[in-house]
Amino acid sequence: EGIGFPKPTRLVDFPQGYKGSRQVALKHIEQNELFSKDRYVPTPQPSGDAGAPVSVRQAIEDLPQILSHLDGTMKRGARRFDTAVTYRKDVSPSAFATFMRTWPGFKSDGSIWDHVTRSLSTRDYRLFANMSEGDDYPKAHKLAKELFSKALNGTSLNDNEYEAMQAKYIPPYDPGKFPNKWRKMESDEPARTLMAHLGKDSYSHIHYDSEQSRVVSVREAARLQSFPDGFKFSGTMNPAFRQIGNAVPPLMAFALAQQILQTIYTHLDSPSNTVLLERISKYVFLSDYLSKS
Repeated sequence: EGIGFPKPTRLVDFPQGYKGSRQVALKHIEQNELFSKDRYVPTPQPSGDAGAPVSVRQAIEDLPQILSHLDGTMKRGARRFDTAVTYRKDVSPSAFATFMRTWPGFKSDGSIWDHVTRSLSTRDYRLFANMSEGDDYPKAHKLAKELFSKALNGTSLNDNEYEAMQAKYIPPYDPGKFPNKWRKMESDEPARTLMAHLGKDSYSHIHYDSEQSRVVSVREAARLQSFPDGFKFSGTMNPAFRQIGNAVPPLMAFALAQQILQTIYTHLDSPSNTVLLERISKYVFLSDYLSKS
């Protein structure tokens, strides 16, 4: 008997793109004799009483606002983790946020050292503030052209002046080639996949809060990937973003490891089984969160 997948604890309505990618991947199983159907282990489906997914708001709302990029006080250059901030006092943490704060072995002391974000352009901040939740790059580009047109307001400019002003409003990327380059997160939906290129380009995860008009911070990306608040990343901002984007989400890794252990238990004699169960008992807090929250 092989190792199966853990039963889903959340019921998620994935976007159409995810479903299409899954169907393409399954074709390789149907067409390749090495991966015949009798060796394929299907993933179990969530039951009707499965909980709702953790939304972006539930994951990061208790982290403090960042506004220094708007008032000119944000430092440029390498973003180091040398300044601590504390949790918002005007927002009650969700069950998920509370768990990230109190993860056994990585419990937060209340100080957050890696809540730093990218320093971008006034053009970008203007667009982030005016974009609607869920907007992608084509919509952002269209919006930029509208804002540029309003700013011109019939002003007469020579070619050089026109191009210079246009560059201050409209991003240079072709909207037909980069539909997923930008995306403003939806506050009440789960976050889309965090990629390794967060280290160079985090426009794929623009904060839903228009007042902050920015992309996610390192700690927000870590929350979305289910890293506990007490986990420390090596290096400065860009390496930390890469570490987060390249990582397997810790909660998912735990769920998979737990399933593997349970399969191993069924093939061990009773004394060995008891010893392993005792060793894993300290992780009951994690199991409890996965199964009940």
